[in-house]
Amino acid sequence: MKYINPNVCDEDNFKSLFFEFGEKLFQFLFFKYKDEDLARDCSQEAFIILWENCHKIDYPHARSYIFTVGKNKAIDFYRKKKLHLKIENDEKQIIQEEFSEEILELYPKMNLILAKLPAPSKEAFLMNRMYEMTYSEISKELNISIKAVEKRMSLALKIIREELMH
Repeated sequence: MKYINPNVCDEDNFKSLFFEFGEKLFQFLFFKYKDEDLARDCSQEAFIILWENCHKIDYPHARSYIFTVGKNKAIDFYRKKKLHLKIENDEKQIIQEEFSEEILELYPKMNLILAKLPAPSKEAFLMNRMYEMTYSEISKELNISIKAVEKRMSLALKIIREELMH
C-alpha cells in the first residue's frame, strides 16, 4: 500500500499545520530572540510564506520549512536593523563633525554670550542644550514648574539671538 502525502495547499491540512506548529514556532523564536513582537511577526510571516509556496512543499517537510523561514525572517530583521543603525550612526557622526567645527568657531563668542545670561536662564539652557534634558526633566531637577523652565529658556534664547546678530 502506497503512502499518500497530504497536500499542504489543502485548507484543512494548512490549518492543521498552523494549530500544531504555530505556537511552537512562536515559542522557539521568542526563546531564541527574547522579543515577543518579533517572534509573533516572524511566525505569522513563516505561515504566510508556507501558504504562498504550499505547492512546492511536501507535508512532511512543512514543519522544518516554517521553522527555517521563521528563523531566517528574524535574522533578516536583525541584519536590516544593524544596517539601519550603522547608517544612522554614520549620519550622526557626519553631523556631529560638522557641528563640532561650527561650535569651535562660535566657542569664544558663545562663552561671552553665556556669561551675559542670567544664572537661572543659563542653567536651564545648558541643561537643555548640552545635557539634552527635556523641559519636564529640568523642572523636576530644579524643582520648578515647566512654565518656569519655558520662561528661562525663552529669555536665554532671546539674549543669545540678539548677541549673535551683533
